[in-house]
Amino acid sequence: MSESAVYRASLVSHRAALTLLRSVEHLASQQQLAVCAAVVDAVGVTRAFIAMDGAAAIAQTMCVQKAKASLLGMPSAELGDALAGNTIHLSSFAANPELSLMGGGVPIVVDDQLIGALGVGGASVAQDIDIAQRALASLLE
Repeated sequence: MSESAVYRASLVSHRAALTLLRSVEHLASQQQLAVCAAVVDAVGVTRAFIAMDGAAAIAQTMCVQKAKASLLGMPSAELGDALAGNTIHLSSFAANPELSLMGGGVPIVVDDQLIGALGVGGASVAQDIDIAQRALASLLE
């Protein structure tokens, strides 16, 4: 059997995860914000996490939940919007304590492969989304 028939080893590296978190910290600090951020690999295992001084305690959990929701291949906010008209699916996602459909989660896609996701929480939803998108863009440049 070929390797691709047995497993897929497309996971975000620890180095990339740390680079993303440094970028999040820098972007948040520029705006005088305190956030939490998490990077998960393609199977939802946390690769790196940061909680800035002063960040809301709930953001520690929310950033991981946002990242995990983005493992479906779209930002967490877009997933929430896509499910808004489907009560059954929306209820199913809402009942899962490991996922959040609030904005701030973005998938990490390289060469058309989902390798992980970044979640940011602790500021406004718009700020979380902006920081996550900008941090990811800086990694992929």
